[in-house]
Order: sequence, then structure tokens, then C-alpha cells
Amino acid sequence: MAITRTAMVDDDGTGTTGTIINNAWKTELYNQIDGAIVPLGAWTDVPFNAANYVADAGAWTVAAGNVGTHAYTVINKTLLVFLHITGSALTAPTSVIRVQHPAGLTIANRPNLGNGAMSWANAGATGTGLSLHSTSQLALVRDISVSAPWAAGATSISGIFFVPLA
Repeated sequence: MAITRTAMVDDDGTGTTGTIINNAWKTELYNQIDGAIVPLGAWTDVPFNAANYVADAGAWTVAAGNVGTHAYTVINKTLLVFLHITGSALTAPTSVIRVQHPAGLTIANRPNLGNGAMSWANAGATGTGLSLHSTSQLALVRDISVSAPWAAGATSISGIFFVPLA
């Protein structure tokens, strides 16, 4: 939201005079403040690409109709990704399924900084998992110990993931 512009009219203390130079300075200041304000809530949809969704073992089949939402927003140096996928399929058990980060962003190489929780349903079971990240993708695991692999079968996930930007 831009700052409301008001003319500078008090150069000499009388409250009645002003100069073009001072008004130009004030306009420049307003423009700098407007440029520093980060709009919140401006979500960008990630265009569907089946190659964005992979499994470490077997295949993770995600069709366009499975993706309810795959969107992101950037706030300062943080990428927030919202992902809601239903009815996708895993062809084999795997410890990790992966989602590519949106193109054009430089992800910080700080793997312990960003995470996010997600709800999942997989082959008849449900639970809460989390994400880890690399500079290219979110790694989604069923539990923090990565001891319970994803099973082959129908798979749905929904969550918000926080990723540090460089």
C-alpha cells in the first residue's frame, strides 16, 4: 500500500511556503519507503509439471487434477510454499518424496533452517509429517525419524513449508 502524498509547505516555519526542491526530496523519500514495503499475501501459482514431483524409489505419479494448490509467496528472505495434493500414487515404498522449488528463486544452503509440517494420507494410513529442504527441492517425510517409509498406493499431502532464501 502506497503512502499518501502530501506537499511540503513549511520550509521557513510559517506553514505557508514550500519549494519544488523540498517537495521533490519528499517525493523521493516516499518512493523509497514504498519500494521497501513487501506486500504480504501475494501468492503465485506454480504451473503444473509432473516432473516437479518425484520419489526416491519407484515413481510418484501426480496428475494436474491431483494438485488442488501448489503456490508460493516470498516474504523478505523466506519462501512459503502451500501444497495440497490428493489422490496421487506411489508405485513402490520410498523413504522420501520430493517437490521441486519454484523456478527463479535462489534457496539458501541452510538445510536445518527451513521446515514445515504437513498432514498426509498414504495407502490407508494417516499422519503428520514434515519437510526438509535442499537448494532445489522439498523432501517430504512421513515422520521425523524417517523410519516409516511411504507405502505404495494412494497418497495425499497438505501443508505449508518455510524455506530460507539466499
